[in-house]
Amino acid sequence: MKLLFDLFPVILFFAAFKYSEKNPETAASWMASLLGSALVDAKQAPILLATVVVIAATVAQIAWVHFRHGKVDKMLWISLGLVVVFGGLTLAFQNESFIKWKPTILYWVFAGSMAFASLVLKKNAIKAMLGEQLTLPEPVWGKLNLAWIAFFAVMGVLNLVIAFNFPTDVWVNFKLFGGIGTVMFCAGCILGESGVWVLGASGFALAILYPTMVLLIQQIYPVQTAATRTGVIISAATVADIVFNLLFGAVSSKWGYGSSFMILPVAMAVFYGLYLRLARSLKKNNL
Repeated sequence: MKLLFDLFPVILFFAAFKYSEKNPETAASWMASLLGSALVDAKQAPILLATVVVIAATVAQIAWVHFRHGKVDKMLWISLGLVVVFGGLTLAFQNESFIKWKPTILYWVFAGSMAFASLVLKKNAIKAMLGEQLTLPEPVWGKLNLAWIAFFAVMGVLNLVIAFNFPTDVWVNFKLFGGIGTVMFCAGCILGESGVWVLGASGFALAILYPTMVLLIQQIYPVQTAATRTGVIISAATVADIVFNLLFGAVSSKWGYGSSFMILPVAMAVFYGLYLRLARSLKKNNL
């Protein structure tokens, strides 16, 4: 339940965007009334309405945490500040570029805070968070901390690449399913046995990419051949899945589950690459 609560603003952002995509004129009318402007582009309306929703949801989230616990985590305040500033700029200028920068800034704040704590304060942020759940040698804690700093730094860059090189709907999908799914997967791997449920939840988040890819494939080919070619591609993907399972089992038998789990990030990266390649092809062909 806590996981769903933490994702509450992002889930509502996604839902509002998808609703507005299907009803752009209605969304444009709502935003015109809200902003006091007669001119709201129907193409911009989905991201504008989603921005309003995520600001309101983040405020409601913090209000609830303060009401229940009397204390709000610093990172929640930082998240609120970023979403209000960048979301406010998006609404004021009706320009989606500002809100697209928000996840990157947040990722880099995470990375910067952890690096500052490690280099200046001589504290290990990961050990402070997970020390009660895990017992690890000190050098391993140091490597984990460094790995998470690098991870958040890379995620910030990846968000910008997707935000400004692919359609907005691809970025929205990545923001919820790709980015959060990847963070959950990494957290599940680090937590080990106690994080199995987090690892499973990450699979649920990432699973949406497969049917999305199938839909993208159908849009690339002519209507007359789309069904046949999609069937061939899905069949090939099924064979690849069988080969992957065999490889995963072989590595597990020889080197253990710890080593075999390293295959998963590679597979995820390949899958992301294929998904983004298809999305970019559609953008170039205006599909």
